[in-house]
Parts: sequence; C-alpha cells; structure tokens
Amino acid sequence: MSDPQWQSLKQWLLGGILPAALFLYAGSALLTGESLLPLGRRGAFSARRAEVFTGMAGGFLALTYLAGAAWLHFHWVWGYSHRHWARAAGFKKAALYSGLVFLVAFLSVLITRQR
Repeated sequence: MSDPQWQSLKQWLLGGILPAALFLYAGSALLTGESLLPLGRRGAFSARRAEVFTGMAGGFLALTYLAGAAWLHFHWVWGYSHRHWARAAGFKKAALYSGLVFLVAFLSVLITRQR
C-alpha cells in the first residue's frame, strides 16, 4: 500500500475529489438554505437516518462542511507537496479553527432552538 501509485491515487481521492464533492454540497446547501446531517442507522433493517437543518443552523452546518473540505484539501494535496507543506500547516490550522467555530455556532443555534 505504500507504492507511489497508491499514494498518488489516495492523494487525489482524499485531497481532490472528496473535498470537491463536499465543497459543491456546502455551496448548494448555502444557496438553498438546507443542510443534511447523516445520523447513522435507526435499527438493524431500516434505512439510514438523516436530519435536514434550515435557516441559521443549516448555514452554519454548511460552513462546517466547507471548512472540512478545506482541511482535507490542504492536508492531502498541499501537505504532501515538498514545496508547500510548510504553508499547508497554517491553512490546515485556519480550516480546523474555523470549522470548530462554525460547529460551535451550529450547536448553539440548536441549543437555543430547543428552549
């Protein structure tokens, strides 16, 4: 699994395709105002369960997805570049911290909505 071809494929899948899909989904969620959060399975034979969030909660969840896409891209593409790995560390920190801020904002909107 450590041959160069597998590393390149893994780098493009986890650093290019997956973040691009997350980026496109987060962008469409921001435009429509609805974000989907998969929650796992309800039971052994039931379909997957998901929750749809709208308004501010949906927006913050979409921004969390966007920050996650940025982190994946900076880690898998820039982080493995010999020329850009030092710069990638700063961008990964920024993506991580902004994702945490958006996640806390999403949770605070949910908590205040429950009251």
